[in-house]
Amino acid sequence: MAIGNSTFSATQLLVISRQQNFAENDTLILTITQTDFFNSVVKGNGAALLISSEKLASLVRLKQCTFIENKALRITNDIRSGNGGAMYVEGNHLQLEAKDSIFQDNSADGEGTALYTAPGVSVIIKNCSFHYYMEDVLDIGQAMLSVGGLLQNLEAIFSIENKLYTSIRNQFKVSSINLANELKMVNFKV
Repeated sequence: MAIGNSTFSATQLLVISRQQNFAENDTLILTITQTDFFNSVVKGNGAALLISSEKLASLVRLKQCTFIENKALRITNDIRSGNGGAMYVEGNHLQLEAKDSIFQDNSADGEGTALYTAPGVSVIIKNCSFHYYMEDVLDIGQAMLSVGGLLQNLEAIFSIENKLYTSIRNQFKVSSINLANELKMVNFKV
């Protein structure tokens, strides 16, 4: 399945696989290229893009995509909601590859203002930019990038701009890192 040269404004794109009509060893491959997601506000997870895959090995490739000013809001009394301002990805045996993409000024009431992945998701990030601007916030307590699964590679620029702040912490959370691959932060600046 492929999506390319598209724009999604104020719309959440849902990609959900429930393993219907697939052989047990099949792999679902989703490629999204040169696509813009902006100004989506959703009560729940993954304001711009929510990907969920059950029991089926899946590969999701993002290339040259832009996620700008998307917001995931928490549903009242549901602490599992409001994660992944731009993207929320969940599923066993799922691999996410994000390359040459921009995540700018996304927000979430929960974790992962730009990207949230649940346990079971393997993540590769190459040449991506994560940027967040705050007018008056004094302390950032949420991570821009929250990875619940295995982070295989991270090559990204993280930048935070603020007129006035006292501390910046926890800009990325990772449950496990595969040290067999190189992990590097490129131009990490505050």
